[in-house]
Amino acid sequence: MLEECSFNEQVTLFHNASIIIGQHGAGLINMIYSKKNSKLVEIGPRRMNGFRNIAKNKKLQYHFVENKESDIMNYLERL
Repeated sequence: MLEECSFNEQVTLFHNASIIIGQHGAGLINMIYSKKNSKLVEIGPRRMNGFRNIAKNKKLQYHFVENKESDIMNYLERL
């Protein structure tokens, strides 16, 4: 989806989002445009610290969910 958006559209999308949920990958770096206290939910095969560290510096609420369907559904039900 992000590849279909212009740069300005991506900045606006992430800046206005209160919750960002995405698979581990380059698109998540757009979180740098997010507002303080926005929630970032990274879905991936294992926890890595790159996006967590950026989120911490940006004062975002970071959460990681392993990419197992049951883990994802359980997490989303708690939001």
